[in-house]
Amino acid sequence: MKRYLSKQLIVMRCIADRQKGYGNLVRCITLAKELRKKKYQILFLIDDEKQASKILVKQKFSHKIIPKEESREQADRIAKIMNFFSSRILLLDMREYGESLSKHLSKYDFKTVVIDDAWCKNVYADVIVNVTPVKQYHRYKKIRKKSKIYVGAKYFIADKKFLRYRKTSFRLRAPRIIISMGGSDPEDLTSFVVKSLLSISKIQATIILGPLYSHYNKIQNTIKNNDNFTIINKPKNIWLEFSKSDLAISNAGNTLFELAIMGIPTICMAAVKHQIPYAKIFAEKGFAKDLGYERKAAKKAILSTTLNLLHDELLRVKMSKAGSIIVDGKDRKSTRLNS
Repeated sequence: MKRYLSKQLIVMRCIADRQKGYGNLVRCITLAKELRKKKYQILFLIDDEKQASKILVKQKFSHKIIPKEESREQADRIAKIMNFFSSRILLLDMREYGESLSKHLSKYDFKTVVIDDAWCKNVYADVIVNVTPVKQYHRYKKIRKKSKIYVGAKYFIADKKFLRYRKTSFRLRAPRIIISMGGSDPEDLTSFVVKSLLSISKIQATIILGPLYSHYNKIQNTIKNNDNFTIINKPKNIWLEFSKSDLAISNAGNTLFELAIMGIPTICMAAVKHQIPYAKIFAEKGFAKDLGYERKAAKKAILSTTLNLLHDELLRVKMSKAGSIIVDGKDRKSTRLNS
């Protein structure tokens, strides 16, 4: 692997774990593509996840596998890599490990940017960006006075194509549903939702399966001999698939934010605990119907809510307009990495 000039290389340490989900890797790749347009080189440091490696190779990004270690040892390993490549900028998107890693990395002489959702309390990094609209997740304590904090959904990192394919009209007859529970869906909420909808006699439903989803055979057996459901596995242009739908059923992670940008009214359920406030806020602001946390959402509630929205075009239009108020997909402000 070749070495880079310090101003050209940004190192991204990103969590890429089947149990943790796919969203962190997706947004880092989205950001990396924008930075590449500005002539930066990107080196990803990821966990030993084969599918994540394949995705990065396909996107033509260099990457290095690093072992799972305690935060102190991992910080030292990252610092050695930074020094080897003479890189002065490190981006961390590591969920619950972000704060401890940035703490141990703060002794080194390079800039650290942390992308956070709900995990950090103390800010050791030069910059921390929280892209959620949840105010309780914005309560940070600066350990370093010069640290900069950016919070709110206006900083949400999304491909511009989600906005380009924004929904502008809805079908009066035979509206289409899309089911998308994220890139990995470790609890297999996809099967749970599909089983909840099997009793609908006339439905056009597309099931999106992410690159880390591991229950393909199960979901295929669930819809066997049922022409109302179609599976799309690892779609290349997920925004294009979303744009064909009039109603979405999703988790309350990054997918919910992307659907809001596109204005596709959504029935959502939190797949993990930190998504519970996301679902609540999107519901309070009129974009989504929140069915609760994981399988605590009753199958009857999924069915009845889906049927109600399918028969209420006016409500779906109102929900669509509410989405852009939460996340408009336009104001993707960025921090100056060299400031």
